[in-house]
Amino acid sequence: MAPDNPTTPPSWLDTFFSIGLHAHKDATDAALPDFPLSTRVTVESTLGFTLSGESHNAVIRQLLLLDGRLPYEPLVTFLTIVAGRLGGAYLDIGANIGYCSVLAASASSTPMAVHAFEPCAQNFSWLRRNAQENGKTGEILQYLVGLGAEDGSAELSQYGTGSSFVRGWDEGRGDALGLAQVAVRRLDSLITDALLTAPTFVKIDVEGYELPVLRGGERTLSHPNVAGVLAEIGHVHHPGGYNPDAAEAVRTLETYGYRCFGLRVVGLDGDGIPSMEVTAAEDVDMGEDGVDDCPGLWLGVRRDDPAGAGEKLFSSLALFPLFLQLYPAPIDRLTGILADMG
Repeated sequence: MAPDNPTTPPSWLDTFFSIGLHAHKDATDAALPDFPLSTRVTVESTLGFTLSGESHNAVIRQLLLLDGRLPYEPLVTFLTIVAGRLGGAYLDIGANIGYCSVLAASASSTPMAVHAFEPCAQNFSWLRRNAQENGKTGEILQYLVGLGAEDGSAELSQYGTGSSFVRGWDEGRGDALGLAQVAVRRLDSLITDALLTAPTFVKIDVEGYELPVLRGGERTLSHPNVAGVLAEIGHVHHPGGYNPDAAEAVRTLETYGYRCFGLRVVGLDGDGIPSMEVTAAEDVDMGEDGVDDCPGLWLGVRRDDPAGAGEKLFSSLALFPLFLQLYPAPIDRLTGILADMG
């Protein structure tokens, strides 16, 4: 197993087997150091951009393993693409490593102002790198800060994709990895009305901290130019499997002028084309008895925004099944389909 040429530098495999021989001979397996279960990688998305991050990150895992079949968080991806095509501004609250920020900026046919908020320093470093590597630093403004109901600070778990301000989130896995004190600001403290170009869209993915974020953004989110808000509001990963603030979070969006709908994709694991369920908020049981049937993704639409973009965003949901059907067909195939349609 040793290299044939002694002058050739040992390869990874040569070194591995040498370690293995020593460990086996000396029974030192238990004394070997621990290594992080992560590899830093750069992957290319079917949607036309690259993304760098650690291999355990949920976005990276999806791009590595399933990008040939499904995009990451299909509905969030699709609606972010639509938002990008409609232009204006995009607020990415809980930006993680920058997937939605880069996607929105890349999907836009004109320069788009993206405001990306991420409190986890490790994620933020990848967010910054991904903006740079895709040539989007001029369009993606990056904020190393968490958002909440008040200006101040709070403890954030160091859990990569699932870093949270909620203690006990995801059975406390993030808490066990350690907490970091990070800055927290109200959205209204950071975003002025002048930045809310029509139309503005907002994505919120803050691992259970939705209600404080919404309360700290009353002025911003009530602005008529904000045409739509896409927020993960559900019960999964909450302590005890129930989010006592879920109903209030949806009601808060309604008081800001949005008609709210729960979105759910069904059939992702089966044969055929997945379908989508859209349920008006008034028809959803947000209490403990409705946990199993409660959607985890919510779309708030302003039907009277000056650009008419809220209505366009909602109407675009009719194209979502087609998006899944064609993804990730190569462009020449799509061009052929279009030509056949006359």
